[in-house]
This record gives sequence, C-alpha cells and structure tokens, in this order.
Amino acid sequence: MSAQSYIKWLGHAAFEIMLSGKKILIDPWISNPLSPVSLNEISNVDFILITHDHFDHLGETIDIAKKTNATVVGVFELVNYLSEQGVKNTIGMNVGGSVKLTNEIEVYVTPALHSSSRGGVPVGYIIRAPEATIYHAGDTGLFSEMDLLGRLFKIDVAMLPIGSLFTMDPDKPPTH
Repeated sequence: MSAQSYIKWLGHAAFEIMLSGKKILIDPWISNPLSPVSLNEISNVDFILITHDHFDHLGETIDIAKKTNATVVGVFELVNYLSEQGVKNTIGMNVGGSVKLTNEIEVYVTPALHSSSRGGVPVGYIIRAPEATIYHAGDTGLFSEMDLLGRLFKIDVAMLPIGSLFTMDPDKPPTH
C-alpha cells in the first residue's frame, strides 16, 4: 500500500481505510471501549460498509452518515431501514453482488455465517483498489468458501473475527 493509503483499527470490528483518496469505514461502532478515536474526530467519510445490524457493528453509522454525507453500503433490507432513519445516500446489495464505488474502488459482497435482527443476512466485503485487495469477513464462523475467495481475489489483507462465542475460535479448529 502507498503512503497515502492506510488501514486503521478502531476497536472491535471497526476499521477506517484510506484507498485511492477515499475514506471508508467498516462497522463503525466508535463508542466501543477500544476505539482510539471519538465520534467527534470522525470526519470526511466517503463510504460506510455495514456487515449486519447488531449494535456492535451498526454502531454510529446513522450519525456519521448524516454528519459526513457518506454513502452507506449494506444489505438491501438494512439500508432501507437506514433510509427510514434519515440516511440520504445508500446502496443496497446482497451476497454475490458488486458495485463500483469509484472508478478505482470496487466492493464485492461475500457470505457470512451469523445472524441479524432487521431482516437480510449478515455479510462480509472484499474491497478492490489499485493499492490492495482487502477482505473484511464481518461476524462469521469458518466456511470453506473462504478459500475460494482467497483464490479468486488474491486478498492482500484479511480482517477476520476471532472471539469464539459469536464467531470463529482460534484455539479450537473444527474436528472431523
């Protein structure tokens, strides 16, 4: 990645990514106890990607989108809910879909094995840009298609949930 591109962990599943001059937030739960920034410090956001609607992933999406006029990308049912809450710019998608956010940045929606509250399904994202291809798996358990995603997209950075009770467990691989 170039000096102008970066990935910054904001605690829990939240990330700030700068690619091709665009700031992307994923699952911006900024009020989480490990976040190195406050909500007041979040500015100039171009896109927000939401993996699912649990509080620890949806986070402060509505406030940030209203404050920055960012475009929120998520599962169709979720972005419809966000539109009802006053978010002006949304892109509704579903697993297997892709969208060009800019001429240089394309986003692919991947499966995630988890739950959601307001309909739709939880997802992950692959973000392709000239600087890097990034995979944010969302909250998920391990599934065999992760290998296929790696081969198809030549992923440079993978953000995987490790936590056991609700997601994958690093200490206990599946047994036969």
